[in-house]
Amino acid sequence: MKKLFLLVFLVLMQEGLHAQIINKISVELNIGRYSKVTGLFAQEDYPYEFSFVNGFNIGFNPTKNRQYYLGVRKFNATIESGFGYSFESSEVNGIEFKFGAKIFPKSEKRVFLGYGLELFDEISNQKGGYWVDYPPTYEINHRKNYLGIAPNLTINVKLDRRIIFFADTRYRFGRVHLTQKESTQPGKVLYPETTSWSGIFEPLNSIGVRFNFE
Repeated sequence: MKKLFLLVFLVLMQEGLHAQIINKISVELNIGRYSKVTGLFAQEDYPYEFSFVNGFNIGFNPTKNRQYYLGVRKFNATIESGFGYSFESSEVNGIEFKFGAKIFPKSEKRVFLGYGLELFDEISNQKGGYWVDYPPTYEINHRKNYLGIAPNLTINVKLDRRIIFFADTRYRFGRVHLTQKESTQPGKVLYPETTSWSGIFEPLNSIGVRFNFE
């Protein structure tokens, strides 16, 4: 009989612990975004553009005022950028992983702000060409790794305790490392390998909806 009571007690503890963990989980779906997809050159050379349904976050909320999260964002874009006698035309495909933390000082209110900091790693492939006013047309065939940190600010609108609309802005700063993926024709190599630092302001990093499982 004691063994039966012990077994029932352990099962109840496990179920209670499971429920406590599930109640602290949230999922964010990123519906829209207004930012830049950059190529091989300085971020000032590229325009801000809209994109849609490109990622999600899974969060753990130990309290109503704190959140830790993991996120992923996929993207693909066509770059047509140039000025004067030079022009870049290429296709970019990539994925961004991020891990971050946020605090919500007044989460009991209907509209409240969140302040966060995240570590991100963006990996992308770019293929195309770069034309200048004298031959040759250089080949773009590169892999880019953009690794850094990003402080962010979020505005949240609570529909009820489980559904929240949000929009956030962030500033990414980190190291960009470019490597040439494949060999190109002689004289058409553009940046076989280079490393630089880059900062990008994203006025609308994401707008979406968060579901709390509490």
